[in-house]
Amino acid sequence: MKWCLIGNPRSQQVLQLIREVRQVLIKRKQAIVIEQRLAAALGLRGTPLEKIDADVYITVGGDGTILLTLDHTDKPVLAINAGGVGFLSEVEPKYATVAIDRILRTDYRVEERTKLACYLDNKRLWDAANEVTVQTAKIAKLIEFRVEINGEAVDTLRGDGIIVATATGSTGYSLSVGGPILHPSVDGVVVSPIAPFRISARPIVVPYSSTIHITLLGRDRGGQEAKVVIDGQRGKAMRAGQVVAIKPCERRARFIRFEGGFYDRVRTKLIR
Repeated sequence: MKWCLIGNPRSQQVLQLIREVRQVLIKRKQAIVIEQRLAAALGLRGTPLEKIDADVYITVGGDGTILLTLDHTDKPVLAINAGGVGFLSEVEPKYATVAIDRILRTDYRVEERTKLACYLDNKRLWDAANEVTVQTAKIAKLIEFRVEINGEAVDTLRGDGIIVATATGSTGYSLSVGGPILHPSVDGVVVSPIAPFRISARPIVVPYSSTIHITLLGRDRGGQEAKVVIDGQRGKAMRAGQVVAIKPCERRARFIRFEGGFYDRVRTKLIR
């Protein structure tokens, strides 16, 4: 079995944990490939993430590291938490060896999650495991935009922007602006305005099969400054008149899971 190791090369905690995980895999005579920047920080030879093809991806860090990994692979991800809340993570560092041994015994399950495909003026951008956000690019400046779902006008809003989140992303940025939590098995998408300039603008849940169009309108002289951001990792500037289309994605995010379900994760990670 081939394992890929990914983590933040600037974190000493992550580097130490990666060393320990690597030694465990070496003792079990496993093939190992390390992401290039992480490998350089360890003084080892690495491979660019986009060129890696492994059976299992081990991420050590927080949710940001997981999302970065999911952008490059559909293979199962074992997430070891070395960040803050680590909602998407499966195990704490002290259980890393146990988790690896269980995977080698095939004593685990793979949980599949939906992703979103994002287009700007019909040009495909990056896929989103968490959310697509259209947001103001200028501090303290509102943007105005129109929202359509399956060709039907929903609303025209002014505010800081709007979040279109998967069930996975419903526990992230969307939750922080008042969006509901979706169970991963719910085939839905949460559409949540960010600080709308109207109290009646509320989050809504739509079918995952929906096609959502967000059009940036031009209300101010010289247009508006906005950007579309994918999973908080990558962004693209938008100008007035441009349209973001968000559709179901053919790819899936896959997580390695052991005991404990979604509600246990919510209880231990978010309600404490």
